Amino acid sequence: MNTRRLVQPVTIGSRFYYDGELRFVVSLDGAAVRVRNLKGALSLIGFTEVMQYADFKTAANEVEAIEEITGDGSSPVPTFIPSGLVSSVASPEAKKCASRKAEAVNFLNTGFADGITDPSGEPHQRYGPQNGLGMPERIDILSADYGVHKATVWRWMQKAADLGAEALIDRRATQFKGPLGNCPPGVLQVIAQVAAGQTNKTRVTDGQLIRKIKTIVLTQQGPDFKMPADSSFRRYLIEFRSVYGLHLSSKTRQGNALRPKSIGHPVVASRPFELVEIDSTPLDVFAISEADGQIVNVVLTLAIDVFTRSIVAWQFSPRSDKAVDAALLLHDMLTPKAWLPEWSEHARWHYGIPENLVLPGGNNQLAGVPTGKPQTVSLDNGAVYTSTTMKDACLRLGVNMQFSRVARPSDKPHIERVFGTIRTRFLENLPGYKGPRIDFRGTVEEVEDRASLLIGEIDELFAEWVATEYQNTPHSGLFNLAMPSLLMTPNEAFDAGVAATGYIPLIVDPSLAISLLPSVARTVGIAGIEINSLMYNSPVLDVYRKRASPMNELKNRWPIRYDPRDLSKVWFWAGDFQQATKGDWVEIPARIAETVGAFSDVHLAHAKSLFSEADHQSKRSDQVKAVALKMIAMFERVNAEGPANRREERIFRLGKERTNLVADSFPSEPKQNNTDVETSPMDFEDNPEDFWDFNLDEIEPFPMADELSANMRLDQK
Repeated sequence: MNTRRLVQPVTIGSRFYYDGELRFVVSLDGAAVRVRNLKGALSLIGFTEVMQYADFKTAANEVEAIEEITGDGSSPVPTFIPSGLVSSVASPEAKKCASRKAEAVNFLNTGFADGITDPSGEPHQRYGPQNGLGMPERIDILSADYGVHKATVWRWMQKAADLGAEALIDRRATQFKGPLGNCPPGVLQVIAQVAAGQTNKTRVTDGQLIRKIKTIVLTQQGPDFKMPADSSFRRYLIEFRSVYGLHLSSKTRQGNALRPKSIGHPVVASRPFELVEIDSTPLDVFAISEADGQIVNVVLTLAIDVFTRSIVAWQFSPRSDKAVDAALLLHDMLTPKAWLPEWSEHARWHYGIPENLVLPGGNNQLAGVPTGKPQTVSLDNGAVYTSTTMKDACLRLGVNMQFSRVARPSDKPHIERVFGTIRTRFLENLPGYKGPRIDFRGTVEEVEDRASLLIGEIDELFAEWVATEYQNTPHSGLFNLAMPSLLMTPNEAFDAGVAATGYIPLIVDPSLAISLLPSVARTVGIAGIEINSLMYNSPVLDVYRKRASPMNELKNRWPIRYDPRDLSKVWFWAGDFQQATKGDWVEIPARIAETVGAFSDVHLAHAKSLFSEADHQSKRSDQVKAVALKMIAMFERVNAEGPANRREERIFRLGKERTNLVADSFPSEPKQNNTDVETSPMDFEDNPEDFWDFNLDEIEPFPMADELSANMRLDQK
């Protein structure tokens, strides 16, 4: 009869199974035992090997003695259970009963209830060995007093000797029942296989899963296999439901499958802008497009400083994010954010650096949003972030790009959490809020029909919310290790980081900000440069008119940078014809800027929406002229008579805010005054962009050769 004791004495004559053979101990040799197998061969086995791999068996005379006592041949030694398991789950009543049994065994072995022989104490007069009676006689006396059969007492003795006092707990009162009952192993494997295979599939009913499981089981086990009932299958699926997320949506299951299997080390930043996480997400709110007044979805591109949890830059775009949003995001990270008078005083900058050190021009009133150059940006693998635009901008800034794993949002945990904060604390208060899921959405009358904010207005409200509320709210992840109960706000964390590192976000090279703006390539015609259906001209362009640039990569066109928030000017690379890298960025004003002043992309989009059918059918050159006339007429009408409707009023207010934002955050003065040049026909073959597709996403960044070669020389050194 097999047994496995907690402590097994190894002496001469002990026997055990090792490597499938019965071995007999013939001698003890230091830290090893010398054993003989049934064939008479001797071998030496270390005690460590015996402890780990030996399987001891009870002697035949011990088994026979137990069978003689019990009278039924049943073994009093139970199947082995790891020590501590039964006592951990047993009920108090079962433990109390086992304690009474252990007390009886201790009386028989030592005469004392706790099993410890105490010379100064009095042993039990009837049960203990001190009374001179043998074990059988004392067992007879104890069994009569306890009201149990003497064979039962012998079982208590044997269990306690082999497995300890824990073996005396009645297992019938402590049942170990599997949740799947008597489910056949073959069926269990198929259920796990089918449940795991549902991760990327559409969610189906339990009935469909059961039919699929049965088909696979019959294929594997044959038609004679006794199939469990459907009710049993449904009970089995309940146990797999939480493990494989069978009750969850398909998107949630897919996300759970990509979740890390183990907890990794947390991302730790030691100073502001050491690590900035950037990501985009569709917002749970409808907005109105400035271009056509239609209800559209909105995408938010966001940048989060990990050290301070500060929102340092953001861009809103209709329908989907674009490369221009990522480029402008880095630009906005470097440039301070202006504080608007209609905001509360609480939204102004009150921490650390004086405003006049950061902003060399403008209104010298900063919003409470940190500014700086990131050392490393954490990005996902979207086309926006792997584009040449983003890589070129990071190369110019000397920013390391750290890409997360594919479909692993957990690699950027901080910004994912901020997206949830934005939804609950900002978006839910806006008209047109639609909720995170389609089944959360209200009726058309309560959602789409109530959407009344332009995309730019949401941007403006978000800027105020960030400066007023978010940056001044204590964050659970920002605290001092010396005072963990005292939470800091993102602005306070930034101030503490500046005090510790001496960081000052001062922009000293205006061309650096220009290099982060969207880029296009154009030829210079007699009338100037045509971008987004607008003409830009200046005497600076005289030497470049109708002349090809030496830049073969741009098909002999010249690089131009522009800011869609202020289209009244662009920056032209006035380079040398022999040495293309020798030159400077020169500001070229729009031809209509002298008449209408500063204007933005929302003004231009609104003007195009006012075109007539005849304007649509005219030639390209006439369409460009029509844009200029429409812009001038629109501004003159609004300045003289006011906006024609509520939408136009909001567009002009929003456009003014966008141009003021550029003027405050990136102050500059044009190097040349606007000069009228008579309009001449222009060859538009070099400008393939569609006139009616108002797309500011045409960005082909131009890495300046002198900067790249300089960086290469530094690397070589």
